[in-house]
Amino acid sequence: MKKALLIGSVTTDVTLRMDHLPEVEEDVNVHDMTMRPGGCVFNIASVFRVMHVPYELCYPLGTGMYARYLAEELAKRNIEPGYHLQEENGTCFCLVDDNGNRTFLAVHGAEYYFPMEMFTSLDPSQYGIAYAGGIDVEEETGENIITCLERMHEHGVTICFAPGPRVRHIAMDRIERILQLQPILHMNAREGMTLVQRLSGHVSNSDEVVKVLHGFTQQVVVLTDGGNSLVYCDAEGHLFHQPTEQVRQIDGTGAGDCHAGMVLCGLMLEKDLHEVMREANHIAGIIAGKTGGELCLEDMS
Repeated sequence: MKKALLIGSVTTDVTLRMDHLPEVEEDVNVHDMTMRPGGCVFNIASVFRVMHVPYELCYPLGTGMYARYLAEELAKRNIEPGYHLQEENGTCFCLVDDNGNRTFLAVHGAEYYFPMEMFTSLDPSQYGIAYAGGIDVEEETGENIITCLERMHEHGVTICFAPGPRVRHIAMDRIERILQLQPILHMNAREGMTLVQRLSGHVSNSDEVVKVLHGFTQQVVVLTDGGNSLVYCDAEGHLFHQPTEQVRQIDGTGAGDCHAGMVLCGLMLEKDLHEVMREANHIAGIIAGKTGGELCLEDMS
C-alpha cells in the first residue's frame, strides 16, 4: 500500500480549562492546564497510527522550549524528526469551557514556515493521498505547499484539502489553485458556507454547500456539523446524510481533524464510503468526549 503524505504544522498545545470563555476585560480563573502535541496534521496522523495505515508526516520543527518538547514527544511516538529550522517554535493556547467549546490563541513560529526545500526530495510515486490544511496554506510560505500538491496531482496522487476555520483569510488565488486539483474536501458546516460564499455567492443549507463544492471538484465532499447529521457526497455527486452519535462533549479540539483522518484512512483502505463515514463519526465522538485531539490505542477499547 502507498503512504499518505500529511503536510502541516505540528504544534505545542497548552489547554486551559475554565468555567466559561472570557469576555472583554473579564478575569477568569483557569482550573486546569495541560500541555501536549497538537495541530491538525498531528491529530490526523494519530488516526493513521491507530489504524496501522502507512503515512509520512511532513512538518517543520524549529528551536526553543516548545520545539524541544515536541521533539521528545514525537520521538515517543516513533515519528521522524521534522524539517529543521533555526527559528523558534511558537505555541497554541486552547481555551476550553465546561461545555467543551474552545477558542484558540495561536502564537505562530517556525512550525508554520514551509520552505520549498522541505518538498524537493518527496517522491510522488510513494503516495496515494496528499493532505494539507488551510491554516498552513494561508501562511506566507503556503505557496510552497500548493506547489507540492500540484506536483503530486500531476503524478496521480489524490489531494485532500481541509480549509479550516480561517478559510476567509486564505488568498482567493490559492483556493482556486487548490480546487483545480479536484481535491477531496473536508470541513464543518460554517467553514463550508464561508467557502461557497467566497466562490459563488449565497447558499442556505449544508446540502447546497456540498452540491456547489462538488461542482468545483467532482470529488468527495464531507461537511460535519457537530451533533447534527453529517452531509457528504461521493465522487459522482450523490448526496447522503449520516446521523452522528450523541456524546457529552468534553473538548471539541481535534474532533474534526480525527474525523478527516478516519475518512482518509478509509479511502486508503478502499472501504465502502458509507462505512467510512460511520467510522469517522464514531472516532470524532470519541475525541469530543476527551481532552486533546490525539487518538490513542486505549481510546478504541
